[in-house]
Amino acid sequence: MSCKRTLASLALATAVAFCIRASAVQAAVISVDADAYPHGTDISTAFSGVTLRVIDNFVVSDAIYSYELTSGEYGSTTGTNVFAMMQSWPSVRLQPAFGDIENHGPHFIADFSEPVDFVSIDYRIRLNGGWAELRLRAYDGNGSKVAEVLTNRFEGPGESRTIAVSAPEIVTVQAAVYNGHPGGTWDNLKYSPVNDSVALAVRSIREHAFSYYLAIDMGVTGDIEPRMGSVRQLEIDVDDVTFCAGSVTVDCSPTTWIGTATGTAVGNTVTVDFSVPLPDLTQCTITLACGASVCVGNLEGDSNRDGVVNPVDNNQRLLRFGLTDAAAGAEWDMNLDGDVNPVDNNMTLLRFGNSTPTCP
Repeated sequence: MSCKRTLASLALATAVAFCIRASAVQAAVISVDADAYPHGTDISTAFSGVTLRVIDNFVVSDAIYSYELTSGEYGSTTGTNVFAMMQSWPSVRLQPAFGDIENHGPHFIADFSEPVDFVSIDYRIRLNGGWAELRLRAYDGNGSKVAEVLTNRFEGPGESRTIAVSAPEIVTVQAAVYNGHPGGTWDNLKYSPVNDSVALAVRSIREHAFSYYLAIDMGVTGDIEPRMGSVRQLEIDVDDVTFCAGSVTVDCSPTTWIGTATGTAVGNTVTVDFSVPLPDLTQCTITLACGASVCVGNLEGDSNRDGVVNPVDNNQRLLRFGLTDAAAGAEWDMNLDGDVNPVDNNMTLLRFGNSTPTCP
């Protein structure tokens, strides 16, 4: 849902205590693959969040290219692309074979723009046979080695292996064949970003009068949505939007929410759309792929957002009768018809005594 018009509500209610739960969720695994790029394309900087390069004495540059395999190479059919380099010996040509011995290169390098905590990459032996023992080293931002993984020897035409490393704060990995003959190629790099983004502000967006959208400011880490239909879309400002788009984890209590949620990033704001509204009388923890987490309560009629629906809500709304939703504050227009009036109080009266659980 894209907002036609978003108005900041003039929140008159006293803010309730903020609630947040730090969720340790695994970030989505991001794939870096050459398949989408034509043969010979320089893909060194084609992927957001990572730069690819090669170290070797016999390359024209340190660039990484897309290489389209033929049916006679590496156990694949035409149309599958792998990582390659522009080699200078014995002639200048695009060459996918990265196999060599220990410090002589060539080594495949990936530099990440933000720290990651998991990296894997595939290696495939030529169809004409051979064998390999692989090494994957991980380095932090200071250039210190933080992890190293070695594989046992594997061999055979077209055989492949995946080598992976895990460590906090990885910014560079170096993949190499530390022993082997006659060579092979790297393919399908994967990584997971470190979940360390923090929410700075939260807004709940709803359509009013079937024609415009109003936002309720939900503070830094979350608050209560009092309008009918509960939370359907959130805007979450984060300190670092890198890796925040994509899948969203939703954990509601005491009623389980069943649906899908996706995040779309524009600037430093992630818009989260829910396939179905969050349940009334619940608190829900919303966690983005980058780790930013907020807690929102869903309590229809609790316009002063103190956690309980009671006469105080109606008494405070009575002072705003005759005002539009934008003038009074969107939280006071319970039925979202554009006006604050007795209809809102009558609907709230039916919910007296309802409350929402406290966010952890």
